[in-house]
Amino acid sequence: MTTPTGKNDSGIRPSAKRRDRGRIECKPIPLSEISETAADVEWLWHGWIARSFITLLIAHPKGGKTTLVSEFLKLISDGGELAGEIKKCRALVISEEMPAIWKQRLAGCENSKSIHFESSTFLMKPDQADWAYYCRTVAEQIEEMQIDLVIIDTWQRFTPARDENSVTETMTGMIPLDAIKQAGAAILLNHHSSKGGGAEGTASRGSSSLSGAVDIQIELKRTNPNSSEDRHRTMKGLGRFNETPHEVVIELTDDGYVAVGSRSDYSSKELDSAISEILQSESEAIDWEQVQSKLGDEKEISVNKSKLQDALKKGFENGIWHREGKGVKGSQYRYLFNSSTAPPVVDELNNPPEKQDSEKNVLSEEEEKETPNATDDEVGSI
Repeated sequence: MTTPTGKNDSGIRPSAKRRDRGRIECKPIPLSEISETAADVEWLWHGWIARSFITLLIAHPKGGKTTLVSEFLKLISDGGELAGEIKKCRALVISEEMPAIWKQRLAGCENSKSIHFESSTFLMKPDQADWAYYCRTVAEQIEEMQIDLVIIDTWQRFTPARDENSVTETMTGMIPLDAIKQAGAAILLNHHSSKGGGAEGTASRGSSSLSGAVDIQIELKRTNPNSSEDRHRTMKGLGRFNETPHEVVIELTDDGYVAVGSRSDYSSKELDSAISEILQSESEAIDWEQVQSKLGDEKEISVNKSKLQDALKKGFENGIWHREGKGVKGSQYRYLFNSSTAPPVVDELNNPPEKQDSEKNVLSEEEEKETPNATDDEVGSI
Protein backbone atom coordinates (compact mmCIF):
# COMPACT_ATOMS: atom_id res chain seq x y z
CA MET A 1 0.00 0.00 0.00
CA THR A 2 1.28 3.43 -0.96
CA THR A 3 0.73 6.40 1.36
CA PRO A 4 -0.03 9.98 0.23
CA THR A 5 3.64 10.78 0.70
CA GLY A 6 4.52 8.29 -2.00
CA LYS A 7 5.98 5.77 0.42
CA ASN A 8 4.78 2.20 0.97
CA ASP A 9 4.15 0.52 4.32
CA SER A 10 7.88 -0.04 4.84
CA GLY A 11 8.54 3.69 4.60
CA ILE A 12 10.61 3.37 1.38
CA ARG A 13 9.71 4.94 -1.92
CA PRO A 14 9.20 2.11 -4.44
CA SER A 15 11.46 3.78 -7.05
CA ALA A 16 14.26 4.18 -4.50
CA LYS A 17 13.92 0.56 -3.51
CA ARG A 18 14.22 -0.59 -7.12
CA ARG A 19 17.22 1.73 -7.69
CA ASP A 20 19.05 0.34 -4.63
CA ARG A 21 18.47 -3.23 -5.79
CA GLY A 22 19.92 -2.43 -9.19
CA ARG A 23 22.97 -0.74 -7.72
CA ILE A 24 23.87 -3.13 -4.91
CA GLU A 25 24.69 -6.66 -5.96
CA CYS A 26 26.51 -9.66 -4.55
CA LYS A 27 28.75 -11.39 -7.12
CA PRO A 28 30.75 -14.24 -5.56
CA ILE A 29 33.89 -15.47 -7.36
CA PRO A 30 35.02 -19.11 -7.01
CA LEU A 31 38.51 -19.51 -5.54
CA SER A 32 39.51 -21.47 -8.63
CA GLU A 33 38.87 -18.42 -10.84
CA ILE A 34 40.95 -15.99 -8.81
CA SER A 35 44.24 -15.25 -10.58
CA GLU A 36 47.39 -15.50 -8.49
CA THR A 37 48.82 -12.50 -10.34
CA ALA A 38 46.01 -10.38 -8.88
CA ALA A 39 47.90 -10.47 -5.59
CA ASP A 40 51.10 -9.08 -7.13
CA VAL A 41 52.08 -5.73 -5.64
CA GLU A 42 53.49 -2.98 -7.87
CA TRP A 43 55.74 -0.81 -5.75
CA LEU A 44 56.18 2.85 -6.64
CA TRP A 45 58.42 3.27 -3.59
CA HIS A 46 59.55 -0.19 -2.56
CA GLY A 47 58.17 -1.15 0.82
CA TRP A 48 56.39 2.16 1.35
CA ILE A 49 53.97 3.08 -1.50
CA ALA A 50 52.19 0.59 -3.79
CA ARG A 51 49.73 1.00 -6.65
CA SER A 52 46.05 0.68 -5.60
CA PHE A 53 46.96 0.76 -1.90
CA ILE A 54 46.89 3.53 0.73
CA THR A 55 49.91 4.71 2.72
CA LEU A 56 49.53 6.95 5.77
CA LEU A 57 52.51 9.19 6.61
CA ILE A 58 52.30 10.65 10.09
CA ALA A 59 54.56 13.01 12.04
CA HIS A 60 54.30 15.93 14.41
CA PRO A 61 53.60 19.32 12.80
CA LYS A 62 56.86 20.61 11.23
CA GLY A 63 58.32 17.16 11.85
CA GLY A 64 59.54 16.59 8.31
CA LYS A 65 56.57 15.13 6.40
CA THR A 66 56.58 17.73 3.64
CA THR A 67 60.37 17.62 3.33
CA LEU A 68 60.30 13.84 2.93
CA VAL A 69 57.52 14.04 0.32
CA SER A 70 59.41 16.79 -1.54
CA GLU A 71 62.60 14.71 -1.66
CA PHE A 72 60.56 11.74 -2.89
CA LEU A 73 58.94 13.83 -5.64
CA LYS A 74 62.35 15.02 -6.85
CA LEU A 75 63.23 11.42 -7.67
CA ILE A 76 60.11 10.22 -9.50
CA SER A 77 60.91 11.79 -12.88
CA ASP A 78 63.81 9.40 -13.45
CA GLY A 79 63.51 6.97 -10.55
CA GLY A 80 65.97 6.70 -7.70
CA GLU A 81 66.75 5.39 -4.24
CA LEU A 82 65.61 6.57 -0.81
CA ALA A 83 65.46 3.82 1.81
CA GLY A 84 64.01 1.73 -1.00
CA GLU A 85 63.83 1.85 -4.79
CA ILE A 86 61.66 4.63 -6.25
CA LYS A 87 60.08 3.84 -9.58
CA LYS A 88 59.70 6.39 -12.35
CA CYS A 89 56.08 7.54 -12.10
CA ARG A 90 53.61 10.45 -12.29
CA ALA A 91 52.09 12.08 -9.21
CA LEU A 92 49.17 14.38 -8.44
CA VAL A 93 49.54 16.43 -5.25
CA ILE A 94 46.27 17.69 -3.74
CA SER A 95 47.44 20.22 -1.19
CA GLU A 96 46.23 22.92 1.15
CA GLU A 97 49.27 24.94 0.04
CA MET A 98 49.61 26.91 -3.18
CA PRO A 99 51.44 25.20 -6.09
CA ALA A 100 53.97 28.07 -6.16
CA ILE A 101 55.19 27.07 -2.69
CA TRP A 102 55.70 23.50 -3.86
CA LYS A 103 57.61 24.75 -6.89
CA GLN A 104 60.08 26.49 -4.58
CA ARG A 105 60.56 23.27 -2.62
CA LEU A 106 61.15 21.30 -5.78
CA ALA A 107 63.98 23.47 -7.07
CA GLY A 108 65.67 21.72 -9.94
CA CYS A 109 62.48 19.99 -11.05
CA GLU A 110 60.77 23.06 -12.53
CA ASN A 111 60.44 21.47 -15.97
CA SER A 112 59.18 18.13 -14.72
CA LYS A 113 55.98 16.86 -16.33
CA SER A 114 55.74 14.01 -13.84
CA ILE A 115 54.37 16.15 -10.99
CA HIS A 116 50.98 17.87 -11.02
CA PHE A 117 49.30 20.01 -8.38
CA GLU A 118 45.76 20.78 -7.34
CA SER A 119 45.39 23.50 -4.72
CA SER A 120 42.55 23.33 -2.24
CA THR A 121 39.23 23.08 -4.09
CA PHE A 122 37.20 23.49 -0.91
CA LEU A 123 36.88 26.79 0.93
CA MET A 124 35.70 24.82 3.96
CA LYS A 125 35.54 21.19 5.02
CA PRO A 126 33.54 19.26 2.41
CA ASP A 127 30.53 17.19 3.34
CA GLN A 128 30.51 13.51 2.46
CA ALA A 129 28.59 13.94 -0.80
CA ASP A 130 30.98 16.63 -2.09
CA TRP A 131 34.00 14.60 -1.03
CA ALA A 132 32.71 11.46 -2.72
CA TYR A 133 32.00 13.41 -5.92
CA TYR A 134 35.45 15.02 -5.81
CA CYS A 135 37.17 11.62 -5.43
CA ARG A 136 35.32 10.41 -8.53
CA THR A 137 36.58 13.42 -10.52
CA VAL A 138 40.12 12.68 -9.31
CA ALA A 139 39.68 9.10 -10.51
CA GLU A 140 38.71 10.42 -13.96
CA GLN A 141 41.88 12.55 -14.05
CA ILE A 142 43.97 9.52 -13.08
CA GLU A 143 42.81 7.62 -16.15
CA GLU A 144 43.05 10.63 -18.45
CA MET A 145 46.49 11.84 -17.28
CA GLN A 146 47.92 8.41 -16.43
CA ILE A 147 48.59 9.37 -12.82
CA ASP A 148 50.28 6.70 -10.71
CA LEU A 149 50.14 8.33 -7.28
CA VAL A 150 47.79 10.75 -5.52
CA ILE A 151 49.19 12.62 -2.50
CA ILE A 152 46.71 14.33 -0.16
CA ASP A 153 48.37 16.96 2.01
CA THR A 154 47.09 17.12 4.65
CA TRP A 155 44.40 14.52 5.34
CA GLN A 156 42.68 16.48 8.12
CA ARG A 157 42.24 19.41 5.71
CA PHE A 158 40.25 17.37 3.19
CA THR A 159 38.47 14.64 5.13
CA PRO A 160 34.76 15.38 5.62
CA ALA A 161 34.98 14.09 9.21
CA ARG A 162 34.02 16.85 11.66
CA ASP A 163 35.01 14.70 14.61
CA GLU A 164 38.25 12.91 13.80
CA ASN A 165 37.88 10.80 16.94
CA SER A 166 34.68 9.29 15.56
CA VAL A 167 35.06 5.91 13.88
CA THR A 168 31.95 6.47 11.77
CA GLU A 169 33.01 9.89 10.50
CA THR A 170 36.57 8.75 9.87
CA MET A 171 35.35 5.92 7.67
CA THR A 172 32.97 8.17 5.72
CA GLY A 173 36.08 10.04 4.59
CA MET A 174 38.06 6.91 3.73
CA ILE A 175 35.47 4.99 1.70
CA PRO A 176 35.32 7.43 -1.27
CA LEU A 177 39.07 6.92 -1.75
CA ASP A 178 38.20 3.52 -3.22
CA ALA A 179 37.37 5.29 -6.49
CA ILE A 180 40.99 6.48 -6.71
CA LYS A 181 42.36 3.05 -5.87
CA GLN A 182 40.12 1.36 -8.43
CA ALA A 183 41.36 3.81 -11.06
CA GLY A 184 44.80 2.28 -10.51
CA ALA A 185 46.62 4.89 -8.43
CA ALA A 186 48.43 4.63 -5.12
CA ILE A 187 47.41 7.04 -2.37
CA LEU A 188 49.64 8.80 0.16
CA LEU A 189 47.89 10.62 3.02
CA ASN A 190 49.91 13.16 5.02
CA HIS A 191 48.58 13.34 8.56
CA HIS A 192 49.59 14.74 11.95
CA SER A 193 50.48 12.47 14.83
CA SER A 194 48.83 12.71 18.23
CA LYS A 195 50.42 14.90 20.90
CA GLY A 196 51.61 11.92 22.91
CA GLY A 197 52.86 10.03 19.88
CA GLY A 198 51.19 6.80 20.99
CA ALA A 199 52.44 3.24 21.02
CA GLU A 200 53.26 1.35 17.83
CA GLY A 201 50.45 1.69 15.31
CA THR A 202 48.51 4.26 17.36
CA ALA A 203 50.53 7.42 16.73
CA SER A 204 48.08 9.04 14.28
CA ARG A 205 45.82 11.81 15.50
CA GLY A 206 42.16 10.93 15.87
CA SER A 207 40.44 7.57 15.65
CA SER A 208 42.64 4.48 15.42
CA SER A 209 40.27 3.29 12.67
CA LEU A 210 42.31 5.48 10.29
CA SER A 211 45.41 3.33 10.87
CA GLY A 212 43.28 0.24 10.45
CA ALA A 213 41.84 1.44 7.14
CA VAL A 214 45.18 2.01 5.40
CA ASP A 215 47.55 -0.63 4.05
CA ILE A 216 50.88 0.87 5.13
CA GLN A 217 51.67 3.32 7.91
CA ILE A 218 54.88 5.34 8.17
CA GLU A 219 55.65 6.99 11.50
CA LEU A 220 58.28 9.70 10.95
CA LYS A 221 60.13 10.88 14.04
CA ARG A 222 63.24 12.88 14.86
CA THR A 223 65.91 10.27 15.60
CA ASN A 224 67.36 12.36 18.42
CA PRO A 225 64.30 14.01 19.99
CA ASN A 226 66.49 16.10 22.30
CA SER A 227 68.21 17.95 19.44
CA SER A 228 66.38 20.47 17.28
CA GLU A 229 69.44 20.48 15.01
CA ASP A 230 69.25 16.75 14.32
CA ARG A 231 68.93 16.08 10.59
CA HIS A 232 68.19 12.39 11.05
CA ARG A 233 64.68 10.97 10.90
CA THR A 234 63.49 7.49 11.80
CA MET A 235 60.88 5.92 9.53
CA LYS A 236 58.90 3.18 11.30
CA GLY A 237 56.84 1.02 8.99
CA LEU A 238 53.70 -0.98 9.72
CA GLY A 239 51.62 -2.74 7.11
CA ARG A 240 50.29 -5.73 5.29
CA PHE A 241 53.45 -6.49 3.35
CA ASN A 242 56.70 -8.18 4.30
CA GLU A 243 58.56 -5.71 2.07
CA THR A 244 57.77 -2.79 4.41
CA PRO A 245 60.84 -2.15 6.62
CA HIS A 246 60.19 -2.08 10.35
CA GLU A 247 62.61 0.79 10.89
CA VAL A 248 65.02 2.86 8.80
CA VAL A 249 67.07 5.93 9.76
CA ILE A 250 67.53 8.56 7.05
CA GLU A 251 69.64 11.72 7.05
CA LEU A 252 68.95 14.99 5.25
CA THR A 253 72.11 16.03 3.41
CA ASP A 254 72.79 18.77 0.86
CA ASP A 255 71.96 16.21 -1.82
CA GLY A 256 68.68 15.10 -0.21
CA TYR A 257 67.79 12.27 2.14
CA VAL A 258 70.09 9.25 2.30
CA ALA A 259 69.55 6.01 4.21
CA VAL A 260 71.81 5.50 7.24
CA GLY A 261 70.52 2.05 8.18
CA SER A 262 68.72 0.73 11.24
CA ARG A 263 68.39 2.63 14.51
CA SER A 264 71.13 0.36 15.86
CA ASP A 265 73.42 1.34 12.96
CA TYR A 266 72.76 5.03 13.64
CA SER A 267 73.43 4.65 17.38
CA SER A 268 76.70 2.83 16.73
CA LYS A 269 77.93 5.51 14.31
CA GLU A 270 76.88 8.29 16.66
CA LEU A 271 78.77 6.61 19.53
CA ASP A 272 81.90 6.03 17.42
CA SER A 273 81.87 9.66 16.33
CA ALA A 274 81.55 10.91 19.92
CA ILE A 275 84.35 8.64 21.19
CA SER A 276 86.58 9.80 18.35
CA GLU A 277 86.01 13.47 19.23
CA ILE A 278 86.73 12.83 22.91
CA LEU A 279 89.96 10.93 22.27
CA GLN A 280 91.14 13.58 19.83
CA SER A 281 90.85 16.19 22.56
CA GLU A 282 92.97 14.17 25.02
CA SER A 283 96.75 14.45 25.15
CA GLU A 284 97.10 11.23 27.17
CA ALA A 285 95.42 7.84 26.96
CA ILE A 286 92.26 7.38 29.05
CA ASP A 287 90.36 4.26 30.18
CA TRP A 288 86.77 3.27 29.41
CA GLU A 289 85.40 4.79 32.63
CA GLN A 290 86.87 8.18 31.74
CA VAL A 291 85.46 7.87 28.22
CA GLN A 292 82.04 6.97 29.66
CA SER A 293 82.13 9.98 32.01
CA LYS A 294 83.05 12.38 29.22
CA LEU A 295 80.34 10.95 26.93
CA GLY A 296 77.77 11.80 29.58
CA ASP A 297 79.16 15.21 30.54
CA GLU A 298 80.20 16.51 27.11
CA LYS A 299 77.98 14.64 24.65
CA GLU A 300 74.93 13.81 26.80
CA ILE A 301 75.24 10.19 25.64
CA SER A 302 74.43 7.45 28.12
CA VAL A 303 75.99 4.08 27.29
CA ASN A 304 76.52 0.96 29.41
CA LYS A 305 79.89 -0.63 30.08
CA SER A 306 79.45 -3.59 27.74
CA LYS A 307 78.42 -1.54 24.70
CA LEU A 308 81.14 1.05 25.30
CA GLN A 309 83.90 -1.51 25.70
CA ASP A 310 82.72 -3.27 22.54
CA ALA A 311 82.86 0.04 20.62
CA LEU A 312 86.33 0.82 21.98
CA LYS A 313 87.56 -2.65 20.99
CA LYS A 314 86.23 -2.32 17.42
CA GLY A 315 87.74 1.15 17.07
CA PHE A 316 91.13 -0.21 18.13
CA GLU A 317 90.86 -3.18 15.74
CA ASN A 318 89.97 -0.81 12.90
CA GLY A 319 93.01 1.33 13.64
CA ILE A 320 91.04 4.43 14.60
CA TRP A 321 92.66 4.75 18.05
CA HIS A 322 95.61 3.25 19.96
CA ARG A 323 95.22 0.95 22.94
CA GLU A 324 97.64 0.65 25.83
CA GLY A 325 97.71 -1.77 28.75
CA LYS A 326 96.98 -5.49 29.11
CA GLY A 327 93.29 -5.36 29.99
CA VAL A 328 93.81 -6.85 33.46
CA LYS A 329 93.59 -5.51 36.99
CA GLY A 330 96.37 -3.01 37.53
CA SER A 331 96.83 -2.58 33.77
CA GLN A 332 93.52 -1.49 32.29
CA TYR A 333 93.19 -0.77 28.62
CA ARG A 334 93.68 2.93 27.91
CA TYR A 335 92.87 4.61 24.62
CA LEU A 336 94.38 7.46 22.63
CA PHE A 337 93.36 8.71 19.22
CA ASN A 338 95.55 7.42 16.42
CA SER A 339 96.22 10.45 14.22
CA SER A 340 98.74 8.59 12.05
CA THR A 341 96.31 6.05 10.57
CA ALA A 342 92.65 6.20 9.60
CA PRO A 343 90.80 9.53 9.41
CA PRO A 344 88.56 10.41 12.38
CA VAL A 345 85.22 8.64 12.49
CA VAL A 346 83.46 11.98 12.61
CA ASP A 347 84.89 12.85 9.17
CA GLU A 348 83.80 9.49 7.84
CA LEU A 349 80.24 10.22 8.95
CA ASN A 350 80.02 13.77 7.65
CA ASN A 351 82.00 13.26 4.43
CA PRO A 352 81.74 10.20 2.18
CA PRO A 353 85.04 8.31 1.74
CA GLU A 354 85.08 9.24 -1.96
CA LYS A 355 85.00 12.93 -1.05
CA GLN A 356 87.84 12.50 1.46
CA ASP A 357 89.94 10.66 -1.14
CA SER A 358 89.37 13.36 -3.76
CA GLU A 359 90.31 16.08 -1.24
CA LYS A 360 93.49 14.19 -0.38
CA ASN A 361 94.40 13.85 -4.06
CA VAL A 362 93.86 17.57 -4.65
CA LEU A 363 96.00 18.39 -1.60
CA SER A 364 98.77 16.04 -2.75
CA GLU A 365 98.82 17.65 -6.20
CA GLU A 366 99.03 21.13 -4.69
CA GLU A 367 101.84 20.07 -2.33
CA GLU A 368 103.70 18.52 -5.26
CA LYS A 369 103.43 21.78 -7.21
CA GLU A 370 104.68 23.82 -4.24
CA THR A 371 107.64 21.49 -3.48
CA PRO A 372 110.74 22.56 -5.51
CA ASN A 373 112.76 19.89 -7.28
CA ALA A 374 115.83 18.81 -5.36
CA THR A 375 119.22 19.88 -6.79
CA ASP A 376 121.96 17.41 -7.58
CA ASP A 377 123.85 18.52 -4.49
CA GLU A 378 120.81 17.93 -2.29
CA VAL A 379 120.27 14.48 -3.77
CA GLY A 380 123.87 13.63 -3.14
CA SER A 381 123.69 14.76 0.48
CA ILE A 382 120.67 12.56 1.04
